[in-house]
Amino acid sequence: MWNKSESQNASVCLNSCITLVLCLFFGVGTCFGTAEMQKAFLDAQTIHDGWEANYAHIESVKFKLLHRLVHAEGSRTERLVRFSHYEKVKDGKRIYVRHTTSAAGFENEVGVIIMSFDGSIGKNYKPWLKEGGIYRGLSGATIEYKNPMEGYLLSEPIEIKVLKPVKSSSNVKDNSFIIKYLKLREKLKDKYPGGVPTFTYDFVMGRELGYVRVLPELESVAGQMCHVVEIVQDQDGPVRKYWFAHEKGMLPLRFFKNYENGNYTRKEVLKIASAETDVGEIWYPRVATRELKNGDRIFQHELIVYEFVPHIKVPPETFDIDFPDGTRVNDSIVNISYIKGGDPHIREPKLTEGMGIQPADATIMEDNLQDEPKPQTHEKLSEPPPNDANNSSVLGSTSEADKKQDTRNGPIGLLTPSLLIAVAVVAALVLCFGFSGRKFTGQ
Repeated sequence: MWNKSESQNASVCLNSCITLVLCLFFGVGTCFGTAEMQKAFLDAQTIHDGWEANYAHIESVKFKLLHRLVHAEGSRTERLVRFSHYEKVKDGKRIYVRHTTSAAGFENEVGVIIMSFDGSIGKNYKPWLKEGGIYRGLSGATIEYKNPMEGYLLSEPIEIKVLKPVKSSSNVKDNSFIIKYLKLREKLKDKYPGGVPTFTYDFVMGRELGYVRVLPELESVAGQMCHVVEIVQDQDGPVRKYWFAHEKGMLPLRFFKNYENGNYTRKEVLKIASAETDVGEIWYPRVATRELKNGDRIFQHELIVYEFVPHIKVPPETFDIDFPDGTRVNDSIVNISYIKGGDPHIREPKLTEGMGIQPADATIMEDNLQDEPKPQTHEKLSEPPPNDANNSSVLGSTSEADKKQDTRNGPIGLLTPSLLIAVAVVAALVLCFGFSGRKFTGQ
């Protein structure tokens, strides 16, 4: 028989075991509760408005980035631009940009193109050739208007073209849908004369013609809890999904568009950073990836942002190029060519196209810089799959952030709460009865 002291010891042991089991139970429950997805708590309009306030109307910005092709497979992928380095300042329509497709970036002067536009006069300069051009308006080169960041921020403007309704079907429902679609486009064109931000266009079209819904649970991307919005613009169109970081000003962290034929576009932010501005802190992608599948072709790009400062004040002289002495300048405004700093009475032969920039320059740069096939067209009710091999972008199917998240609990992450509790109970009972047995036998 146990004496009183032994009974007290056994009771203490049993209570300790119970306490241990309860602690493990609630500890594990808390741990797994944190890992579980949180319930969504915002509607789609609120999410859109939060995103729009921070990213849809950035009129002035300074950025420096690299957008590079990291992988391409399939047909017609041999002559793709692999590197696209940008240094750009923009304020409304005024721009100053340096661009090169050299792997070495701006350290290699060959291939560097500098362009400016002050709102009236455009200039360009090729330092390795010492050639420059002056002309009215913009030249039309892609680098003048292209901002790769807009594709990841979902703010790239879509220019709305007014289309005439064509009754190609006797189906009254189809015709009424087309008429509604065209009227909606006209309203958007009037409200956004400079182009509709991409996510706004998708959101409005989905809300009016298809559906927009917020998924019931938040999801983690790049360590941030995100609201997930799903949009279908019409019954034959692709499914679009967007992930917005709740605590980072609704920064888009993931985007996926899936077509029924297996083609897709996917973007994902791996690292984020922020900039202090006059309107507050603005978050942006520091490193992001994008992948496009188009038939047998797959393209993956990577975005690396070295600097991004929106809402800046820019002095007017920024949007001008001061040609160095010795530059051969073609001034198409007054229709003359000359050497800067040379004899003003000597006129040089005119340069190609009257602008000092070869048409091929704009063509090769445009090959890989388009996010998706010219989003400003949108002339079909159901968007076709991407049809431009160079409209690719970066992204592996599984990001490093996802991989880290999947293994965040280590080996214990493989155990279920029930299994952990069962192990704890067995261990506690073994300790308890082992201790009691020694007391009972006098050991």
